[in-house]
Parts: sequence; structure tokens; C-alpha cells
Amino acid sequence: MNRILEFKRMLNRLTPILLLGLLWNPLLANDVKSVPVPTDATPMQNETFSVTVSVDMTDSPSPNDKLGSFTASLKWDTLAVSYVGNSGVASGFTGVVNDQNASSGMLIFNGANINGATGAFSLITVDFVAIGSSGYSSMVDLEYSAMASTAFADLLPVLAVRDTVLVIESPTSIDPLSSVPQEYELTQNYPNPFNPETTIEFALPQGANVSLKIYDVTGKLVKTLVDEPLSAGRFQATWDATNEYGSAVSSGIYIYRLSSGSFQQIKRMVLLK
Repeated sequence: MNRILEFKRMLNRLTPILLLGLLWNPLLANDVKSVPVPTDATPMQNETFSVTVSVDMTDSPSPNDKLGSFTASLKWDTLAVSYVGNSGVASGFTGVVNDQNASSGMLIFNGANINGATGAFSLITVDFVAIGSSGYSSMVDLEYSAMASTAFADLLPVLAVRDTVLVIESPTSIDPLSSVPQEYELTQNYPNPFNPETTIEFALPQGANVSLKIYDVTGKLVKTLVDEPLSAGRFQATWDATNEYGSAVSSGIYIYRLSSGSFQQIKRMVLLK
């Protein structure tokens, strides 16, 4: 009984010391950060873009502020993007990039740096081409199975990884045509009726802020094709029969309106599936 009481007293004396040690343990916070950073988080269909895996050791306390080695994987949705290639492991690291499963949406890479890497830096850059339909979203998932400092400390418990979401955009474009018109003009879309896309041409005699928007028969906005300042000239825009969220719209009558300064003109078109 006396031994039990003595043990409890000793535990009570040690508890504050243990708690203080936990509070001051330099490897308890998310001191190491890593994220896949795309050059464009909303790439257009058929657009080539890159994703760079970055690491930030800035907040990691010495002697664990130098990344010595790592093993990681990058995963993506093959319905959204297609793998093109990679830069290899960053300079200063010796490692291997395994892209044998790239067609299935996974890249494995590792590296080691005897001197360690400090501050913020990149590990690898991966090139993709967007192949998903308009509005299709995909997660680029970054995972580490091993990470250590040059002081041989395991960095996984203090690693914070943030994944990236990509959203594929439709290649709706404003194409300038030749000659400068003498007056405003909004032409009838062609083809009409149409499926799955149609072209709308318009003319501006002077530069101004321009909007070209599509509405359903109830007056609800379906999609904005143009909303930007344009110079004088002739232009064309393509609508792929999707709404603002990239979802396909149903068959029916739609209204498109061109607005520029005091000028406004409305025309109708028919989507027939």
C-alpha cells in the first residue's frame, strides 16, 4: 500500500515535467509543409500545364531544418488529366522517379541529399495535359511514406500536406476577326438549331466593356461567354451547351444578349439534342 502511494506521489511530481516537455518538443507542430502547386488550377481542355511538388522547411527548428531524404507518391484522376513527363528529382537530391504506373494515375519518387535542403524548395515538376470534360474536377493527391532530416529525425509526424483540386475549363474563346466595323452587330448563331456547340459573332465599332450572356426562356442566366473590355473589331465566341458549372443543359430555346455601353441586342437560338 505504501509503495502504491509513493508511486502516485512520484507520478504527480513528474506530470508537470512531462507536460512541459511535450509543450517544448520541437517535433510536435506541423513544422514541415508540402503541397503540389499547379501552374494553372483551371486548365483549359487540351492545355498542357505543370504541377510542382514544393516543400517548406522554414518553420522546422534546428537541427531538423534540413531535409535529408524522402519517398512520396503523386496521384491523379486519369479521366481529368493525362501524364506527359517529369523534370526528375530536384538538383541536390539523388533519387529515382518511377512512372511505370503513370497511365493509371500514379507517380512514385524518392531522393536523398547528404547536405540537406533548407527553406522552401521544389522536389519535382510533373507535366500534364487536361483531357477532362468542361467542369470536371480532380484531386491531385500527394502522399509521403518516408521523410527524414539530416539529423535522422522522422519528419512524418510534423508534416502537413495540402492536396490540390483541378477544375477543367471549356475552351470558350473570343476570336478577333478581320476589319473594323462601322456599327454594332450581333449575328444569328450558326448552326441553328445546334448540337453540341454553336458560334456567335458580334462586331464593335469602338472599344468598350462587353458582355455576351446566355439565358433560358425564364430569364435565368445560363452562362457568361464574354465579360471583359474589348477593342473595336469583329469577334466570335463558341458555346458548348453547358452552364456556368460545366454541366450540359437540356434541349430548348435559349436567348443570348450582347451588351456594350448603351448598346444591347438579343437573339434566340435552339439547342436540339
